[in-house]
Amino acid sequence: MSWTSTNADSAEITPGFGAVPTSGSRTVSPAATTTYRLTVRDADGQTATATATLIVTEPSAQACAAGSVIPPGGQCDLKDAGDETVGTFTVAASGTGCLRMEPVILCHAQSHNIEDVTLNQYRVTFIASRDEDGDWTISKVSILSN
Repeated sequence: MSWTSTNADSAEITPGFGAVPTSGSRTVSPAATTTYRLTVRDADGQTATATATLIVTEPSAQACAAGSVIPPGGQCDLKDAGDETVGTFTVAASGTGCLRMEPVILCHAQSHNIEDVTLNQYRVTFIASRDEDGDWTISKVSILSN
């Protein structure tokens, strides 16, 4: 986020920054959509304001693929050869860091080798391992029509 002003003696940005230079820039990474308000004041005490809204959207799930890393709170889509989503594995944001897609729930082990499991009319082979941070790394994915 960057801003400039003329004839201003002071400036403030809310939320989160407070007093700032009358011109400048800051990096922002809000977790949710946020409206920032810049208020400038001149020597006579007159004020002017401007707002900017940063819209935060949910990222789309990445495709489950060999080498993919799925962090806690993340997910990946199993896709067939036609790029259709067969199912979505989701990693719990906290706790055990379970990787789940019904009827498969991967929780207690540090690695899983699921071979030829039927998911939504597909035969899926899925090999993944979890590190100490709860990230799951996928080493193999195979999806075949039944």
